[in-house]
Amino acid sequence: MIHHPPMARIHPPALAPLLHTALALCLACAAYGQTLPLTPPPGHRSDIRWLETAGPLAMNGFAADPSRGALYVSVHNLVYLRDATGTRVAFQLPVGEQVGVMAVMPGNATLLYTSYQTRRVYLRDLVSGRTTGVAGLDNAFDVAFTARGDVLMAANPDWPKPGARPGVWLLDTAQGQHREIIQLSGASGPLVVLDNGDLLCSLAPATFPPPSGGTSLVRFTSTDVARAIQGPTPLTLAQAQTVLAQLDGASDLALDDRARIWITDAYRGGVRRTQPGTFTLEATDFVPSSALTTVTLQFVPGDAATFDAWQPTSAGQMLVWTSDWLTTAEVRELAPQRPELSAAPGNTVPPGPAALVLSGGPPSGIAWVGVSPLPRKPSEYPLFTAGGVAAWFALDFLVPPTVFALRLDATGSSRLAFTNPGSGSRSVPVQCLAVDTTGAFGTSNPLVLVLQ
Repeated sequence: MIHHPPMARIHPPALAPLLHTALALCLACAAYGQTLPLTPPPGHRSDIRWLETAGPLAMNGFAADPSRGALYVSVHNLVYLRDATGTRVAFQLPVGEQVGVMAVMPGNATLLYTSYQTRRVYLRDLVSGRTTGVAGLDNAFDVAFTARGDVLMAANPDWPKPGARPGVWLLDTAQGQHREIIQLSGASGPLVVLDNGDLLCSLAPATFPPPSGGTSLVRFTSTDVARAIQGPTPLTLAQAQTVLAQLDGASDLALDDRARIWITDAYRGGVRRTQPGTFTLEATDFVPSSALTTVTLQFVPGDAATFDAWQPTSAGQMLVWTSDWLTTAEVRELAPQRPELSAAPGNTVPPGPAALVLSGGPPSGIAWVGVSPLPRKPSEYPLFTAGGVAAWFALDFLVPPTVFALRLDATGSSRLAFTNPGSGSRSVPVQCLAVDTTGAFGTSNPLVLVLQ
């Protein structure tokens, strides 16, 4: 969800430890072998939204502004803006500084960011460009926002003094009078606010890298968090409930549109997530570990379609900062990818043989092609929902369509041959429903054939 330099996660006080940490990460990642792409499971795609050309350590983080389709990327002391009009420098910090934490505040067109070197917290109005700043916290790690707009920051201000410990602070963005509301232990970790207002915090031992299975997630209820925000007594781990244990690491946390918690691990790579609305991890990692480590996350909501396999491309996206710390740093976009329906030789079909072609569907799955006698609907709608996932159709089922079954090959492809008798020009809407071997399903794009 939030974005910060990967080296800041161990709170280095000076440049030399930064370089030493970078070298350690490089050597660790080199052991994995050649860099691999961030490969999601079938029914999803992985695209590069930003490829950093200045070197893998030049990029500091990113933040997306969903309401404007904009992506902010911090490189050295510059912050770039990429949107539909192109890429340009949005603003910059003084030479020698870099962004530490960066996030777009929900609902108010404001970019919050910090200077890693000076600790200052800045608020930048994304419409006017006006920027205000206050004193911040040393060793800030992550930031989260409550539904009422409170800004919560995870930090360890006293590190590396003996006895230093992390905590969560309520940021005063007007006067800089920040107040600790939660006392934690170990190393600083990411935060995420759940839909019901509960706050999740990561707990990990204060060692680098964290030992396998040594990280956990704890939950503070919305009621307790609200009471702590009102003050004056901070919460402690005695008020927390451990909801997920024995994680290898948790570099960042994000929540998607079906209340799944996504987890990255900068030390071992990969992306994990829980089952919808639970604290139970899915049986397999969403993205397995590879030479590309995963740092920060941000979920960008889409339309009514959910972030699930084979769903419409208008669904949400999960942005992930990845790097191998040797040659590449990227912002990658993970998103659903629906099966693609096309016609051969084309959508305008002359008399004679032709075919419907389904590609990019569930490997070895099954598809049903519906051919409707009625005009297509002006927009897709959810015909039915199963397991929280909708089947989106543009076919009009007032008159049931004629249905043909297809068995897909190992690439998720199939063809349905037909003959246009040429007995009159007419438009025929068609669409597919595809199901994979696990029962996950989705529909293809709607297609209108013009039979000549």
